[in-house]
This record gives sequence, C-alpha cells and structure tokens, in this order.
Amino acid sequence: MIPAQQAPSNECLAAAARGGDEGALAELFRRHADSLLRLAYRILGTREDAEDVVQDVFLGLRIALQQYEERESLIGWLRRVTARRALMQSRATARAMAREAVAGVSARSHDEEGLAAAMTLNAAVDRLPESLRQVFLLCDVEGFTHAEVAALLGITPSASRVRRHRAVGRLQAFLRTSR
Repeated sequence: MIPAQQAPSNECLAAAARGGDEGALAELFRRHADSLLRLAYRILGTREDAEDVVQDVFLGLRIALQQYEERESLIGWLRRVTARRALMQSRATARAMAREAVAGVSARSHDEEGLAAAMTLNAAVDRLPESLRQVFLLCDVEGFTHAEVAALLGITPSASRVRRHRAVGRLQAFLRTSR
C-alpha cells in the first residue's frame, strides 16, 4: 500500500505563492476564501461587497505575501488583511453614502439650513483623527457593537467605547463652534 501524500502546510503554500506558483495561490484560495468571505460579509453586510474584498485580497496576495512574517499563522494574517480591506471599503461606502445624503438633501429641498447642517456634519466627521473616525463610523453608521469593532481593529471593547465617546465629544464641540 502506498502512503497518502501529505497536503502542504499553509506556510509552504505561502512561500510557493510568494515565488509565483499560481497553483499554490489557487490552493490557498480554495482553503480560505469561504472563511474570509464570511468575515468580509460580517463587516460589509452584502455578499457582493464581501466577494469584491476577497477577490481584491487574493489578486494582490502574491505581492502582499512579501510582508508576511512566518512567526504568525497565515490564516490569522489573511484575516487581518481581509478585515482591513473590508474596513477601507466600509469607510469609502459610508463616506459615499454621506455625500449622497448631502446631494439628496440638496436635490429634494432648497432648505439651505438643512444642507449646510449636513455639510457641516460631514466636514466634522472628516476632521476626526482616523482612530476615532473608524470607531464612530463602525458603531454609528454601520451599527457594529463595541465587541465587533474591537475584534476588527485589534483593540479592547473598552477602548472602542472610549474612542466613540471621544469622537462624539469632538463632533459636538465642532458643531457648537460652527453655529
């Protein structure tokens, strides 16, 4: 009886894919695309957006693997890469939605005060530091819990609550001074 050949480890596949082996890249996709798709879906809320993120991750994987350090698990690294890409897409989508809302206010109404308020709020959110803006958008725009935000950003739920509180405080202060 011939012994069954052992499947290559994720790390061996990563090294081969880094060197240009398309078969290794395809095997990594086969092994991990479903779990990464579920992760992206939880962040983005639509299958189409999640599929786009996973496709982007795997299209750039050979180059991104140059940054992979084998002291951590490949799947953990892939999950972080996917979460970051999904968060980037989520922020872009949230900003686009805010801009559409401002445009919608302008198209539906000639209420200059309402349009000015929407534009001021959008400007205030854009002025927040990235760490506060991320938590604010994920919690208040996307509806994520502090535990979910913490897992996505690699912080504690307490840090997520503090960042959201600081973001709201800065937004309120900015809006008070802009009146």
